[in-house]
Amino acid sequence: MMHSFAQTNLQLLHQLQQEPYTAGDRQLVAHGYDLAVSLFAGRFRPAGKTFIAHLVGTASILLTIGASVEVSVAGLLHAAYSEGDFWDGQWRPITTKRQQRVRHAVGDSVEHYIARYTQLDWGREAIATLSTQVDTLSALDRDVLLIRLANELEEYLDYGILYDGAHLRQDYAAAAPYIAPLATALGYPRLAQECDRIMQLVGKSGHILAEAHTEAVLMVEGQGEPAKLPWQTAKQLSYALRYLITRAFAVY
Repeated sequence: MMHSFAQTNLQLLHQLQQEPYTAGDRQLVAHGYDLAVSLFAGRFRPAGKTFIAHLVGTASILLTIGASVEVSVAGLLHAAYSEGDFWDGQWRPITTKRQQRVRHAVGDSVEHYIARYTQLDWGREAIATLSTQVDTLSALDRDVLLIRLANELEEYLDYGILYDGAHLRQDYAAAAPYIAPLATALGYPRLAQECDRIMQLVGKSGHILAEAHTEAVLMVEGQGEPAKLPWQTAKQLSYALRYLITRAFAVY
């Protein structure tokens, strides 16, 4: 699947050179990338794609559709609190020291977006509710929702969702019908069109996403592959493991 969004820091910097951005804008993006490297070195998405490539791709999508540099850098660091390795012995996603570190790197405004993104409920019922309440959202929450939509699109760009496992495919399948309409409601028709195009290619007119739904039904009925841990539970175990590792190597 061909697309023009950046996947590396060099491609992202080149994109910034092609658009009317200032030296200060490029410096902010560079600082965001440096922080991302420190938090996600050696980290991968469930499908095997490097986490850095996913983050860069999300930022690139936001820049392409005309989001502000601050929102785009927040996209570059959207998973900082939920998935980043701060190696501070804390299992909670958001702590005062983590926020201070992020603010020092990219400023208060960007950090506020990231913290808000981390708190965004993206469960099935929440997505359906959001789709009816876009007009009532604050400017901050509209930008946070835009970051989330860019994240969803990036997951589809290289067929990544097809290799994430049945549970995650189910999550994406549930969200898919809402993505383009949400983008339209936010005032980003170009994003909506791209989401529609990519999702149709990946889903082969809905066949693959429907197949994912069938897999989930079979697992519930006791057929198919063994059920896996709920995603949120797996994340909590991941946080706990990081905590134990950092405590084990802590210097007192």
